[in-house]
Formats: sequence, C-alpha cells, structure tokens
Amino acid sequence: MSGTTTNQIINAPENSVYLWMNGDIAYPRTIAMKYNRNDITFMSVYMFFRYQYHGGYCRYIVADHNCVLDFDQIEKIFINNERCKCKTKLILDSKEYLVI
Repeated sequence: MSGTTTNQIINAPENSVYLWMNGDIAYPRTIAMKYNRNDITFMSVYMFFRYQYHGGYCRYIVADHNCVLDFDQIEKIFINNERCKCKTKLILDSKEYLVI
C-alpha cells in the first residue's frame, strides 16, 4: 500500500519540481528512485521561494501534502504556471486546484 507522498511522486508530471516541507529531501528522493522518477527535482518550500522562484520559473510544481503554503506562495505557483503556459493546476494535499 502506497502513502500519499508516494502517490504524489508517482503521479507528478514529467520534469516537475516537488516541494518538500523541509530541507531533508532524502525521503522523497528515495521514493522517486524506487519508482524511477529521476526527472523530478526536489526542493524545500523555503529554498524554492527564497532562491529559485523569481517569477519566471517554468516547471510544473507539486507541493507535498504536508507542506504548509501561505496564500502568497500558492498565488505565485498559479501565476508561474499561467506565465509559462503550463497546465494551470496545483496539486496540494492530494487535491488539484484549477485556475480559471
């Protein structure tokens, strides 16, 4: 039986960024390797928004179900996906949120 994180990693779009709740990304990387998902980049929420996100990021973003995102961070993810003409949805807490 697979857990929520495992299911999110398995179902993450190709070449996506997977946001993890803290800097210890060994656990999600181990899951990804087990399911041959070497295309996913793992980052902590803090590192992503502090150093990686600059408004022009163009990769699908999946937030782990345990991530705590504030409204501003969720809004930035939606705006990022719209600018990049990526699928305009965010997977958060195993639910998909669509931008209309």
